[in-house]
Amino acid sequence: TETFISPLNESSTRGMEQKVFGIVLAGGRGRRLGGLDKAAIIIGGSSTLTRAKAALSFADTLAVSGRDGEGAPQINDAKPSKGPLAGLAAGLNWSLEGGAQWLATAPTDMPFLSALIYRKLLVQADGADVVIASDGSSHHWLVAIWSARLAHLANASLEGNDLSIAKFAKRLRCRILVFPGEKALFANINTEADLESVRKNIARDDVFDALASTSKT
Repeated sequence: TETFISPLNESSTRGMEQKVFGIVLAGGRGRRLGGLDKAAIIIGGSSTLTRAKAALSFADTLAVSGRDGEGAPQINDAKPSKGPLAGLAAGLNWSLEGGAQWLATAPTDMPFLSALIYRKLLVQADGADVVIASDGSSHHWLVAIWSARLAHLANASLEGNDLSIAKFAKRLRCRILVFPGEKALFANINTEADLESVRKNIARDDVFDALASTSKT
């Protein structure tokens, strides 16, 4: 595993000429939220599914795994009830069949993600199998760029008992890209307290949207 640091305001267009598909992993059931559909949570007037799709707006083609895509194609999991790894495998199969070099993944429970983050990941993708976003204290294994060539390995991993995305990534040529000072952008909604905190941080979201709209990367 290699680790790199990339400030959000650092510009680069390297890697953007490659074909990239994007998939929203929307199968989470929200057990710690009383069974609430995470993809349907409204933050700042938009659902978390809509926000995740916007974060992947840079991709050549976009789909949703685990539920209706609300205008985007729905990709069914490679194997039902196998968690996020099954959604990743399905996305990789779709990407490989579609001739993409890379697959960008986004969860629905991180509402402050942006296309700018994924463009930064793509800059570091050359020579790697996967590039994972990190805030410095936590690695966010579903905020990532994956080589479409991993499809067969992901399918094979579904046959085992260990379905951890993190452990799957660590078997690969994995790069971690740290965004220093940007922990708030990776806020995750797992509990009612998380949801309350996220809704209080909408002002931070507005600041980041402004940064993303003026960036050339």
